Amino acid sequence: MFALILFVFCLGLLAVVLIPVYLFYSQSIRRGDKNKPFISLTIDDGPCPDSTPIILDLLKQYRIPATFFCVGEKMQANPALVMRIIQEGHEIANHTYSHPYGLAFKKESFIVSEILKTQAVIQSFSVPVLTLFRPVAGVISPPVLRAVRSQGLQIVNWTARAYDGGKKLLHSKDRMFYFLRAGLVSGGILLIHDNHHLALLSVIEKLQLEVQKKQLSWVLLSQLIKSRI
Repeated sequence: MFALILFVFCLGLLAVVLIPVYLFYSQSIRRGDKNKPFISLTIDDGPCPDSTPIILDLLKQYRIPATFFCVGEKMQANPALVMRIIQEGHEIANHTYSHPYGLAFKKESFIVSEILKTQAVIQSFSVPVLTLFRPVAGVISPPVLRAVRSQGLQIVNWTARAYDGGKKLLHSKDRMFYFLRAGLVSGGILLIHDNHHLALLSVIEKLQLEVQKKQLSWVLLSQLIKSRI
């Protein structure tokens, strides 16, 4: 009897923890139309002088349009890279101004400020300002959700990610490809990071081959989620 009570208690505790997390995470877009053979590549945390040019070269080689979720202060520090991203047919979306870890625990007013400053930076490049926002690490909390909604934006996370963020590469090329391959489905949204892990470049090559095998097509994220094809 005690074991049953303990089990029910633990189950209830788990529900208390996981249900709010699920409810907030479910407020984000994680996939496009499942009935259309299109996928999108999203690239977080740039632009970065060491990696963005190489990534852009590879995207150009394989004719892959991408959506760069950029950090506002990095855009200001690297305007030439921003212009190249735009001129080569990619699009830019909001990934906060300073990329503060622990964003989910900040006050709503701070989050709004991060959003607005980055939107202003994007607008300064004379391009359409998208209504797309990706929070740091994709973490959504009540303040994040309220801040984003107050500015008329949509939170976009991902179907699959490479787990390539951070200063150290935690996984092999094969493992990163394995993670991303799960997102190669109709409406899939893939996430990689714009950083110094150039090992990821060979992963993109493998992805392109797999995309062709599955008869999928790359499109910009704004096209994918608005079904403008």
